[in-house]
Amino acid sequence: MLAFTGDLIPHLPVVKLARYYARVPHVPGSIASIIQPPEMYATWETKADRQYDFAPMFEQVAPELRAADLAICHLESTISSQAPRGYPRFRTPPELVEAIAQSGWDGCSLASNHSMDYGVDGVLQTIEAMAANHLESAGTSLDEQSRGAAHYQVNGIRIAHLSYTYGLNGFRLPKNQQWWVNLIDVDIIQADAAAARAEGAEFIIASLHWGSEYQPMPTYHQQRTAREIAATEAVDLVVGHHAHVIQPIDRIGDLWVVYGLGNFLSNQPWPRSRDGAILHVEIGDTPEGVMVKSISYTPTWVDRPRMQVVAVANRLLDPDLDSGHRVTLRQSWSRTVRAFEAMGAQYPWVKPAVSPP
Repeated sequence: MLAFTGDLIPHLPVVKLARYYARVPHVPGSIASIIQPPEMYATWETKADRQYDFAPMFEQVAPELRAADLAICHLESTISSQAPRGYPRFRTPPELVEAIAQSGWDGCSLASNHSMDYGVDGVLQTIEAMAANHLESAGTSLDEQSRGAAHYQVNGIRIAHLSYTYGLNGFRLPKNQQWWVNLIDVDIIQADAAAARAEGAEFIIASLHWGSEYQPMPTYHQQRTAREIAATEAVDLVVGHHAHVIQPIDRIGDLWVVYGLGNFLSNQPWPRSRDGAILHVEIGDTPEGVMVKSISYTPTWVDRPRMQVVAVANRLLDPDLDSGHRVTLRQSWSRTVRAFEAMGAQYPWVKPAVSPP
């Protein structure tokens, strides 16, 4: 089983809370309220030992990620040991990547509109942080020779993961050095997929950072790009990001398109931007080759101000959950299911992995 998650976009409140988690006793599995004392913010950037702990934010969903044969995240920030920064130019401590590895992910897509927030040095440090934690990455490269897919082997099936973004927030790639960040271009995607097939890949995933923010339906351009990719027959699965809300699942010929997985972790306060999902994709051999056999998903919710990602159905099993939170989580569940089905994807094999009580 393959697992995919939505945007990891660590706004400064997320990073500051990670610093707090590193400095207070934490009981694994605890979902007790976190009180954020104002003095925590007064000196955090001036302290010499910058230590952060993001792992508590993922611990409620980490078992599900670890159970997957392959788990891939989408990291929408650069990584650096320099002082963290938030919107509009993201820079996050390396401890986030440590938590990604610790929580069960095997790799991440890195191509996003924030990939060049700190130039090629930011790209370089992010790739190095991923490699230092034994994580694969796709979408950014150190040079032309290393550009290409991230490769995995799952139950004897060779998988290639590609990653692209619609743009870079006005930043430009260095002249004649287009390899730093992959931009969406259907011809290039087709060529990259062909190169991955030549290297032995049997199933190809393309992560696309695309669309309009906060829009629950894909744009015309997203749908046109998906149709063009489907026409190439080069890619088996498209997984979308960037909108910060859940977008529909659709099928175009043999190509499955998940237009948007929403946010997995962020500080965005709006209900739709706190909805997310762990997408489960089962693949297997068929007479036509390796194909998607089923798709399911686990709706998730960012529990603020704790900044903990929770699986909605599991959280609803808590007998001590108060009525207000119970209503909020049921509303989140309904929004996620409706959003995924908004383009008619009520296929019998596309369904929530577990239903709430």
